[in-house]
Amino acid sequence: MFYKAFMRKIRGVAQGSERDFFLFLVSGIFLGISQSVDASTLNNYLKEHFGMLIIHRSALEFPRELPGLLVVLVIISSY
Repeated sequence: MFYKAFMRKIRGVAQGSERDFFLFLVSGIFLGISQSVDASTLNNYLKEHFGMLIIHRSALEFPRELPGLLVVLVIISSY
């Protein structure tokens, strides 16, 4: 039921840039919802199964974030 009404709404939106912008907003909403569900699920899993505190999780994620930090530092140093 919801799917049919949603698809009618998408078809009802004017063709061209308005439709593209509407689809962009809808995809952004779904992306935000999925990221928040993923983040909360991962936090709960690490805390319940491994007893990790936030400081332990920060130490775990530091190597993952390091390449991005290095890219920013290289770009800053090039100016």
